[in-house]
Amino acid sequence: MGQVFGFLIAVEKYQDVGINAVRFAENDATGLRDALELHGLNMANTVLLLSAQATKNRIESEIRRVCKTVRDGDTLYFFYAGHGFSNNSKNYITCHDTVLKDLAPTSIELQGLFTELARSACRKIILFLDSCHSGLEIDDRMRSILSDLSDDDFRNFCQSAEHHQAFSACKPDEQSRSALYLKHGIWTYHLLEALNGRDKAALERGKFLTASSLQTYLSSTVPKSTHLQPGDVQTPMAWGNQTHEFIVADFTKILADRDAAARIGLGQFKGISMRGSVIEWINKLSGFNRHHRVPDAVNDRTRGFVRSVASDEIQRRVEKLADVLKASFHYKRKDLQVNTDGSIETPDFAIEVEVDIDPDDTAKCIISTSVSDFKDPAIVASEEFAAVFDNEFDRICFSVSGKIDVEAVIDMVEDDPRGLGIDYPSAANSCTITAPGMMPEIKVSSEQVIVQFRSTQVVQALLSGGQSFTTLASHNGGSLGMALRLLD
Repeated sequence: MGQVFGFLIAVEKYQDVGINAVRFAENDATGLRDALELHGLNMANTVLLLSAQATKNRIESEIRRVCKTVRDGDTLYFFYAGHGFSNNSKNYITCHDTVLKDLAPTSIELQGLFTELARSACRKIILFLDSCHSGLEIDDRMRSILSDLSDDDFRNFCQSAEHHQAFSACKPDEQSRSALYLKHGIWTYHLLEALNGRDKAALERGKFLTASSLQTYLSSTVPKSTHLQPGDVQTPMAWGNQTHEFIVADFTKILADRDAAARIGLGQFKGISMRGSVIEWINKLSGFNRHHRVPDAVNDRTRGFVRSVASDEIQRRVEKLADVLKASFHYKRKDLQVNTDGSIETPDFAIEVEVDIDPDDTAKCIISTSVSDFKDPAIVASEEFAAVFDNEFDRICFSVSGKIDVEAVIDMVEDDPRGLGIDYPSAANSCTITAPGMMPEIKVSSEQVIVQFRSTQVVQALLSGGQSFTTLASHNGGSLGMALRLLD
C-alpha cells in the first residue's frame, strides 16, 4: 500500500506591499492538511509552506525533493492558495517574494511545476488550485492580480497520465472569493466539507469521494453559496481522464468509525481521554539502590527522586507501546514521535506515561498511562485501538465545552427516588454518583465527567460505561435530570 504525500502552499502575505494579501489562504492550507490526515497523510510526508516560507527558491527546491521521494503506488495531493496569473500565454503562481514590477521572473511557471510532477514516479497526483483569477482591480475578497489564467496547462497535465486530476476554484475569466464568516476561500471551504466527509452529498455510493462526484458537488454548492455577493460568479473547474473514474478519497472505514462513535455519543465532547495505572513499590524500581531512602512525604523533591529511579520502567513501557502501535496501526518509525519525557505523539492521538508517589502510601508509586488529544474521537471505537489498549485503562474522562452545574446534579440525585448514591464535599463543587448493581461510578466536576471502574477494562466496556453518562456531561441545569435515568 502506497504512502500519502501532501504539498501545500498558501501565500497569504507578500513581501511586496503592492500585492494585496490573499485573505484566509493559510486557513485553507492548514484546513486541507487536517482533512488529508484522515486519509493517511502524516507529518513526515507533509510540506506546508505558509506565506514567508513560500519563497520561489523554497517552493522549487521542495518540489524537486518530493518528486524524487514519491514512488509508484503513492498518492500526492498538491494545493496552492494565492495569486495566479497568465503572461505571454504562460501560467504562473506567485510566491511570497514575488515582485509586482517583475512578475514573471519572480513567480513560478505552472508548466515547469507540472512537468516536474509528471516526471516523478507517482502516478496518482491530485491538484487543488485556488488561484485561477482575473481582474487588475480587486478587493480583498478576490484572489487575483492579472488576467486570463488559462486552462491549457491543467488539461495537458491531466492528459499526461490516467491518474492525474486537477481542480480549480473558478473559470479563467472569473474571480475566486473568500468569505469572512467562513474564514476560508468559498471553494476551498466546500472542498474541505467534502474531504472531511461532513457533507455526504459529495460521496458516490455514500462512501467514495470520486473526481466526478467532487466536481459535481463543488459545481453545485459553490455557485449557489450564500456567501457570494450579488453579481459574483464563480464556476469550479476540473480536468482529468474522463474514461476512468478516479477515487479521491475512500470514506468506508472513516464513516464506519464515526457511526460507531455516534452510537456511544462521543461527538458531544470537547475532549476525551482514557487512563489506567499500576501501583509499584518504590524500593523495587530499577533505579533504586541500597543508598536510597523511600520517601516519607510528597513534595517536588521526592517526586523528582521517584521519576529518576522509575526512568527505566517508563522507558520500557514507552518502547513496548511504540512497538504495539506500529503493529496495530501500521505506523512507520517516522509516524511516531517518542519523547524522553515518557510521551508518544502519533498521527491520531497522544500517549503519556507518568509516575508519581502514591498519596495514600509514600512507599509506593503510581505509574499511569493516558491517551488523549484525539484527532478524531471515532478512532476509540476502532479495532486497531482496542488491539493496543484493551485492559489498559480503568477510567474514561469526558471534558465539556461549557460548565456542568454540579449543585444541580447533586440536588437531582438526592431528589431521585431510585436510591442513587452520592458523595460530595461541603463546597459542592464535585460529586461521585453510584447506583446499585452498577459497576462504574461517575465523578462529576464543573468541567469533566469521569467514569471510573474498579479494574482495567477492554475498551468497549469503557465506552459502554461512558455511554450512560454522555448526556450528563454535555448538558447543564434542568436537562441533567433527564440523564439520570440512564443510571438504571
